[in-house]
Amino acid sequence: MRRSSLLDIHIFFVDLVHGALIVAATISFFGLVLLPVSLPALLDAVIFAFIIGLSLNSLLEAMRASAMMHDLIWDKAMADAEMERREPLRSVANGSQ
Repeated sequence: MRRSSLLDIHIFFVDLVHGALIVAATISFFGLVLLPVSLPALLDAVIFAFIIGLSLNSLLEAMRASAMMHDLIWDKAMADAEMERREPLRSVANGSQ
C-alpha cells in the first residue's frame, strides 16, 4: 500500500471522517442547547431536523471509518502473511538455514 500511495489516501479518509464527526458533534451540541430556548416554532423544527440529519450522517461516517479500518487491518494481515511465506525462501536463497 505504501508503494502505490494508497496508505496516504486511507489515512486522509480516516482523518476526514474524524473531522466530520467532530464538527457534527459540535453543531449537534449547540443545536441541543438552543432547543430549550424560546424560539419560533419553525426555527425549532429546522434546528431539530438539522440535528437529526447530522446524527444520521455521523452514524454513516462512523460506519465508513470502521469499514476502512477493517480493510486496513485486513491488508496488513495479508501483507504479513505474504512476508512470512516469502521469508523461508530468502533464507534458502542466501544459503543460511
